[in-house]
Amino acid sequence: YEWKWDTLGSNLYLTSQYSNFDLERLENITQFFEREPIGNFINKRTFNTNNIDVFTNQLDLKKVFNKRTQVEAGIKNAYISNRSLLNFESQDPDGSYQSEVDGSNQYNYFENILAAYAGWDWTLENTQIKAGLRAEWTNVNRAAMDRSFEAQNYINYFPTFFLQQSFTEQTKLSFSYG
Repeated sequence: YEWKWDTLGSNLYLTSQYSNFDLERLENITQFFEREPIGNFINKRTFNTNNIDVFTNQLDLKKVFNKRTQVEAGIKNAYISNRSLLNFESQDPDGSYQSEVDGSNQYNYFENILAAYAGWDWTLENTQIKAGLRAEWTNVNRAAMDRSFEAQNYINYFPTFFLQQSFTEQTKLSFSYG
C-alpha cells in the first residue's frame, strides 16, 4: 500500500509478504551384499520433511521538504521458521521398519530480525550530501534432536555517509562510507 500526501513526492509505503515451502519425501534404499554362504539384503528408507515459513513486514516514510532536502525513515521485520526432520529407518526380517537414531535428525531454526533506519539527503547546487543510520536487532534460536540448543541475540548499527561535488557534467568527486 502507498499513500502520497503532497505534490513534492512525500509518501508512506506499507508492505507485507508471506512465503512457504513444504517438502515431504519418502525414499527407499535397497542394497544387496554377497556374503558367504548366502547373499544378504539390506533395505532402508528415509523420510524427510521440511517446512519453511518467511514473514516480512515493512513500513517506509519519505518526507520531501523541497527540491534540495528530504528525509526517509522506516522499519522492517522478517521472521523465518525452518522445521526439518530426517528419519532414517532399517527394515527388520519380518518386514517392519525401525528408526535408526544415529542416522536421524530433527532441526528447528527460528530467526527474527527487526531493522529501523533513518536517512537525510541534501543537495545545494553542485554538492550532494547523504547521511543515515540503520540498526538491526537479531534473535536466533536453533535446536537439534540431540538436545543441542543455541540462541543468539544481538544488535548491529550501520552508519552511512555520502558526499559528492560536481565540477562539470563529466567531472565529479565523491566520497562514501558504509
